[in-house]
Amino acid sequence: MVSAHDSNLRKGVAPSPHLAIYVDVLLASFRQPTVRRSFLTWAYPSTMWYESLPSGWSWDSLWYGYTRCGCGGIRNNGSVCGACNEPLSPPAEMFVQGPNGRQFPIAHAVPGGEGRYEDYVYLRMLEREWLRPLSDEDRFLGIVEQHRPSARAIVVLTFWTYFETKVDRLYRTAGRQLPERVVEDFMLRHSSIGVRVDRAYRVFFGTNYWNDLKAQGFSDTAELLQRVHKCRNQFAHGQPEAIDDKLVEALVAGLQREHEAWISVFNKRVNHLDVRDA
Repeated sequence: MVSAHDSNLRKGVAPSPHLAIYVDVLLASFRQPTVRRSFLTWAYPSTMWYESLPSGWSWDSLWYGYTRCGCGGIRNNGSVCGACNEPLSPPAEMFVQGPNGRQFPIAHAVPGGEGRYEDYVYLRMLEREWLRPLSDEDRFLGIVEQHRPSARAIVVLTFWTYFETKVDRLYRTAGRQLPERVVEDFMLRHSSIGVRVDRAYRVFFGTNYWNDLKAQGFSDTAELLQRVHKCRNQFAHGQPEAIDDKLVEALVAGLQREHEAWISVFNKRVNHLDVRDA
């Protein structure tokens, strides 16, 4: 990603301790620009997926049109369920009787495909941090240039937290036929996301998450997520520069496809442990 650099940016300033960088990234996301700051511009690709969204739609619209199927899978706009391959059954008409004996139809409602409210919150946070104007303070000028993370590194850190919640949801939904204490113990024993997408994933599903993505036609997403995982770990262990502008841009550009990829794998695995398959 290309940034327009202010000619007066300071260079060679003594670095802050690495342990303070993570805090600096989080604090930067809450800073609001003032008229006294000189703003930096951010060059966006002209083909970003969100540019084709209807006017007024936010990034949380990635969940629009998705509903839960009775089997536990996620279907899109009443289409065939990706988990059970069954079409959406027409809802039975229901009425409520008013005090005068008049019958009033009840509107049909189905649960949304999202898991919890944070699905919307995370997507809104990602949108806000990607689109908001940048100031000099966002660029970590107190850190020597070769070790500075992207001014929008918070996008990667926020996304990865969101991704971890989705992986957690996949395990708990697929294991819903098991005793709750068994699933809870398994999740506690395998709390690391690195284990959950690999070794623990093999226990539940016989492969790893990356191979599942590739099998569903999302090799590019698997490669992107592995890159994000690696750079996020490097960031947390003394290499803040690992999260650079190019990584942030690649993640935002691939966000819609990652969303579709996770739903595809979720539908493939949601009934993997169903007793009906035993």
